[in-house]
Amino acid sequence: MKKEQLENLLFVVDMINGFCKNGALADRRILEVVERQKEVIEAYLRDRNSDVIFIVDSHDKNASEFDSFPIHCLRGSIESEIIDELKPFTNGKLIIKKNSTSAIFAPGVLEVINKNRSLKRVEIIGCCTDICISNFAIPLVSYFNQNNRKVDVVVDRDAVSTYDSPNHNSEQYSEMAFKLMQQSGVVLVKKLGNGVNK
Repeated sequence: MKKEQLENLLFVVDMINGFCKNGALADRRILEVVERQKEVIEAYLRDRNSDVIFIVDSHDKNASEFDSFPIHCLRGSIESEIIDELKPFTNGKLIIKKNSTSAIFAPGVLEVINKNRSLKRVEIIGCCTDICISNFAIPLVSYFNQNNRKVDVVVDRDAVSTYDSPNHNSEQYSEMAFKLMQQSGVVLVKKLGNGVNK
């Protein structure tokens, strides 16, 4: 049974069909981090002081974001559904829909964070490293700093990925994102053995 006041939260961001399997922004290479993500999720689920929240991109057809990106992950479409590999972990878990590249603005995210005043750690895994991951992690650090809360914002380098395209080298963009996040106060970890770094 989970504690009423959690110490650790894990956000699984945008591990959905529209970024991993099919659609204008999908890249199947993102699936390469799924096994590590499962390890991280399982570790959080075993800990009674922790919980897991899923964030999914979900847009209506007139979304402002489509001025910058191709139409993707329309509300109610298969693209906005969590990939089958992670669906078993969603039972009874909060799933929050977002309409921008930053989950911090999605209805419910800050409410959960503010409800849990005992938080010590918020970890973020998913995709894309240089867009939705960094656009969530960096503002979250700033939010905690603004409110004088000592909460580590953590990103597992082995549990995030981004897409590859002619104008977007996934390794280069991931490394740039890691540097920016670290500079902003995000704690970066890598897999050690089969456990979660804590």
